[in-house]
Amino acid sequence: MVKWGMIIQRDPNVGAIVARPKDSGWGYHYGTRLPNGLVAHTMPGRGKHISTIQQFAAGKPVQMMYLDRTPAGNLLAAQRAVMDLGGRYELFRDNCETDVNRVHFGIPKSPTVKWWTGIG
Repeated sequence: MVKWGMIIQRDPNVGAIVARPKDSGWGYHYGTRLPNGLVAHTMPGRGKHISTIQQFAAGKPVQMMYLDRTPAGNLLAAQRAVMDLGGRYELFRDNCETDVNRVHFGIPKSPTVKWWTGIG
């Protein structure tokens, strides 16, 4: 019998932060890697949703950032990423960066938005 934890441990990418260049060329689009090649992320017009890694990439190179935590910690991050699926995208309060920071670090913040609003 295969247990859930054993499945997660076989996919070392679960719980990783994924990033790719934004379509605008300014900054990065972020998401959280889920099992089976899926990514939870937030986008304008789509809100919080799940895509395949290929759909997330949108033809651009994808980087994976791994945090130093246990497989169970990675699974918890993936679970937090799917808890508010269907939520709205809001540029200043709930964008892809705030979502990833909330999921992985417990603090919904967007240094990119802060930087842009600081120079405006």
